[in-house]
Amino acid sequence: MRVIVLCLSLLIAVPSWAAAPTNFVWDRNTESDVDHYNVFTCSTSATCVPSVNIGTVPQPAIGALPTFTIPPNTQGRAAVTAVDLVGNESAQSNVVPFDRLAPSAPANARTQ
Repeated sequence: MRVIVLCLSLLIAVPSWAAAPTNFVWDRNTESDVDHYNVFTCSTSATCVPSVNIGTVPQPAIGALPTFTIPPNTQGRAAVTAVDLVGNESAQSNVVPFDRLAPSAPANARTQ
């Protein structure tokens, strides 16, 4: 199986008014026997050790990109693996950080 590359649509300098990314998107594996992809959150170690499978994504149609919606109110690092029809799993993709935590409530609201 070929290693896939996980992409997070994120600019280097994001304006404060811009919304945080809400999806992981990666290149579709072109092997004919790929069934689905596993999405993992990773530990904070220097090498990503998949720790929790947070979902699966079925192999999309040719021409479409696999997409996984990042759960709200979560943050961390994630990686993806491809799984074929008989259960063989690829090496993990590159690791991307994500942050969908809601901002904290403003303090000291008052009238003037």
